[in-house]
Amino acid sequence: MLLVEGNELYREVLKGHMIQWGIEEEETGDAESAIEVVDAAGTFDFGVFDISLPVMNGRSCRVIAVASQCNLKCELYH
Repeated sequence: MLLVEGNELYREVLKGHMIQWGIEEEETGDAESAIEVVDAAGTFDFGVFDISLPVMNGRSCRVIAVASQCNLKCELYH
């Protein structure tokens, strides 16, 4: 799973849940890094994007991730 959250505390809380649920995750704090991770890793089964990321919002990041053919199913949240 790809987790993209700008707030470090929220990212840690979400990461804790993913660990408890046995979900392997890759995390980043901004959209630009998320795009680099997607380009490097190839595919993810699922992505959780903060819709209010700085510089590039989660919706734009999601569009780019999907356009890169990584077959990412995404959840946007605010």
